[in-house]
Amino acid sequence: VYRRLFSVMQRRWFLGKRAIAALLFCFVLLLYRQACRSQSQTRRPAGEDAFEALLQQHERRYLQHSRNLTRLISQLKAELQRSAVELEEQNQSELEEFLRKQLRRAEIFTGERLPDEFAVLPFETFTLRRVYQLESGLARLPVESLMGQDRRNELNGALEAALHLLNEPQLRDSQQRRVYSPQHFYEGIFRTERDKGTLYDLTFRENSVPDFRRLVFFRPFAPLMKVKEELMDASQILINIIVPLADTVDAFRQFMQHFSDACIRQDGRTHLTVVLFGSEKMHEVKGILDGMSRRMKYRNVTLIRLNEAFSRRRGLDVGARAWKRSNVLLFLCDVNIRFSAEFLNSCRMNTEPGTALRKPKHLSTTLS
Repeated sequence: VYRRLFSVMQRRWFLGKRAIAALLFCFVLLLYRQACRSQSQTRRPAGEDAFEALLQQHERRYLQHSRNLTRLISQLKAELQRSAVELEEQNQSELEEFLRKQLRRAEIFTGERLPDEFAVLPFETFTLRRVYQLESGLARLPVESLMGQDRRNELNGALEAALHLLNEPQLRDSQQRRVYSPQHFYEGIFRTERDKGTLYDLTFRENSVPDFRRLVFFRPFAPLMKVKEELMDASQILINIIVPLADTVDAFRQFMQHFSDACIRQDGRTHLTVVLFGSEKMHEVKGILDGMSRRMKYRNVTLIRLNEAFSRRRGLDVGARAWKRSNVLLFLCDVNIRFSAEFLNSCRMNTEPGTALRKPKHLSTTLS
């Protein structure tokens, strides 16, 4: 019985030992597999590590290059700002030197030696309401009561500057200090030297005070400054020459000979509009125009007849309104005027639609 019991217990102990060994083997196998899996997850191929290292190297290089560029841009901005300040100071000093030079050249403190009295540049006198001028130009009046806007702004600017200096507070002002107004302006003189500037001499006086206050200003001309540069194409600008005509057929025949040479042979970009007053010379005028058209092969001619008394202003108005085509340059002419092809080009260059016209003085006096 004891042997059987011992053998049974021995058999159970052997089985339990085998079971424990199997369990230990399984546990060890499980640990090994877990270790292999974690190692396989952390381990990467050598090529991938090299690629990542190369990317990091490029990233560090690009960051360093970006920092260098940022620093260089900051340096260039600082250098540009410093250069701009230096250039502005240089330009300011050059401008100040130029203005001082203009001031020295002007006849303010010392006069110039002139060959005779005809070379003297005269002054013009002005008050609050009038300018007394010697060179009247187109105005033809020595007294200009209604000044132009530019002249009014110019003289008012000088007057305001003088009043500002007269009324400027001083360190030793007293309570009875005078206050000047435009009514205290007595008179002034000014003149413009075309290559130097404008000199203003202003005098102020109170009614009850015998003394005067005199202020001298000089507005120097600055250096030339480029305003605009453009290419002008005058090849397509047509000029419509309007000629009022009464009964002066001989003068018209001479005008047409001159017109054929200057406007057709040399220029070739004109249109002629003749406004004839009356019907007595109709056939002669039409014959002159037809002969010129056949001889010169010129068809840009318009003849308008008016049965009324001659009026140059009326003829120019009718001739201008008769044009119904595209925009054209009007040349208000007269039968006694002579001009050249160069003059027509000058009209093309010095006119602009809706902005500028050319009015030579000799033509304005003839057509008035």
